[in-house]
Amino acid sequence: MTYDLLKINKLVEQDPMGLITLAEEEYTAKINGVVGQIKEAGVSVVLLCGPTSSGKTTTAERIAQGLGKGTSAVSTDDFFHPKNKINDVFDSKPDFDSIKAMDLEYMNNCVNTLIKSGKSEFPVFDFESGGTIIEKRTITLHDGGFIIIEGIHALSDEIIEMVNNAKRKNYIGIFIDFGSFYSYGGKVITGGREMRLIRRLVRDKNFRNSDAENTFNLWKNVVKNEDASLLPSAKRAHMRLNTGGFTDGGILKNQALNVLGEIKTSSEYFKYAEHLINIIKNFEPIDNRLLPTNSLLTEFVKN
Repeated sequence: MTYDLLKINKLVEQDPMGLITLAEEEYTAKINGVVGQIKEAGVSVVLLCGPTSSGKTTTAERIAQGLGKGTSAVSTDDFFHPKNKINDVFDSKPDFDSIKAMDLEYMNNCVNTLIKSGKSEFPVFDFESGGTIIEKRTITLHDGGFIIIEGIHALSDEIIEMVNNAKRKNYIGIFIDFGSFYSYGGKVITGGREMRLIRRLVRDKNFRNSDAENTFNLWKNVVKNEDASLLPSAKRAHMRLNTGGFTDGGILKNQALNVLGEIKTSSEYFKYAEHLINIIKNFEPIDNRLLPTNSLLTEFVKN
């Protein structure tokens, strides 16, 4: 899907709330379609996979709401090794985009207990503190209910094996990504992975206590892991979902410009930051306060 930015900008100027409503209705229609397919599949386990900043958390929550009472969504992110152990896992700098960063044994115990007994305690990982488990929550799997496991490695061999070992061989796999692009004057100027980077820059600043310099520093490895393991695992998905909408750029614009503006001229990432700034300037800004509270974009922007 390629959106004409000149047309979008004109609509933003005329009726920003109307444009947001259209974008949210489009996303809701996609969610409803996925929910219908899950129900028809007759499974109880949903594995939702996607690259960084594709909107996995909100998408999993919205699917859970659509599936109804008795459905729970859990994130593989909650099974990262805590900061006092992560350095023991890696020989050098920790790589949180590698499946090695996850405590798979702990996750296997939680998932197996949930599927076999119907109830289990799941950890909640705190990114703000740099990596500690701040609490646990009880997840219940009711008869006729669903469990959604979301994360960048949700369709990995390791997690599929967990589900199989728990005697739930029937699962449905979903792969989500930012599959949209934006054109300006007939030329595609951005989209896909680059828009996910912009989403992540804003999210990391707002919710992960990470500045743009650090996000850029991590990005090369993020891309490496995506190409090596995540994108190939997409072949295991039974359906795909594009989470890239026509309001992303406008909603992200002001906060993205602020984050990118923090990159110093001496930084090795300064030229690329300038490139992103020049792209983002093409979007007409949209007030993020107009977003509904369940919008996917609230994963990234902060009021």
